[in-house]
Amino acid sequence: MPEDLSARVPAEQRGAGRDDVRLLVSRGRAVSHRAFRELPGELRAGDVLVVNTSITLPAAVNGRVGGERVVVHFSTRGADGRWAVELR
Repeated sequence: MPEDLSARVPAEQRGAGRDDVRLLVSRGRAVSHRAFRELPGELRAGDVLVVNTSITLPAAVNGRVGGERVVVHFSTRGADGRWAVELR
């Protein structure tokens, strides 16, 4: 992911407001990029809204998935010892 697209600090610390946070809208195969302030106009009856409240640790490892380079960011460790991770 290009460095300028990765949020390393909260929006307020970057000089932006919470309403300026990026929003990914998916309708089937169509994907569009919006600002969070546009959310009310994007919601339709029957839509599913996913809110991610997880926090990633300042720990990441480089890896590969199917030959593609990825960075694995660790979030939380479950009671069973498995980790929730985010691939970037």
